[in-house]
Amino acid sequence: MDEIKKGIRGDIKIKLKKDGEGAYSWEISGKDARGVTKTNSILSKKVSAY
Repeated sequence: MDEIKKGIRGDIKIKLKKDGEGAYSWEISGKDARGVTKTNSILSKKVSAY
């Protein structure tokens, strides 16, 4: 998660969740729509790599 946060600029907050079956989901919020979209893309790539 720290690796992802280093690539994020601005006021972006991420709530990462893991269910009982091992699947991940997240909520991303922030003031800048472009930053939220970029963060979602980065997070999707990192989580799917596992």
